[in-house]
Amino acid sequence: MTGDHLFDNVRPWLARPVDERIAFIRSARWIGTPQARAAHAMMQDLLVRSPSLRTTVGGCEFQAPQKCLRLINV
Repeated sequence: MTGDHLFDNVRPWLARPVDERIAFIRSARWIGTPQARAAHAMMQDLLVRSPSLRTTVGGCEFQAPQKCLRLINV
């Protein structure tokens, strides 16, 4: 397996033991697109609000994530 299809920074992981490769694959990743940052900011706003105020954020009902995503143009 050459890993030609992989990014340069990932290719060295092919030489590591299986358990390390699996841990790397399962590790969290963050893709900092503008939409992702906006969604993250909305979720942060929910976390810092009083529990009694967590039902809406910016007019977006917490129970309707599709509406939240439309607000940030996803």
